[in-house]
Amino acid sequence: LKTQNNSILIRSVRIPESLPYYWHSVPGTSIDHHVAIVMGIEEEITDKCKAAIEAEYVECEVLGEGCEGGYKVDLKVVSAKFDGVPLLKRHQMVNEVFAEELSSNKIHALTIKAWTPAQFEAKK
Repeated sequence: LKTQNNSILIRSVRIPESLPYYWHSVPGTSIDHHVAIVMGIEEEITDKCKAAIEAEYVECEVLGEGCEGGYKVDLKVVSAKFDGVPLLKRHQMVNEVFAEELSSNKIHALTIKAWTPAQFEAKK
């Protein structure tokens, strides 16, 4: 199954059609191996977000590795803790949760959508 941006969609994990360079240099690396790693990272990010921000809903998508080796992550977070909080402060709250991962370059780029439950319902 191919998506609009020419990626292959496997169990909601988007993998670029042209595999990253390191796949060619690591013997035995497979798509299943990559999917397992990505799913583990997505689960780790989701759990951490739910615990720290008391998120009611988290959607995490690891888009691949950046040029520096860290992961590019799209994150949608819905939490009542965002009620009455300006958008910039919401993003800062999420960035604080992942400060260690961002500083160590485990996460290279983090795109955040931070919504209140009411905003999320309106977007459905």
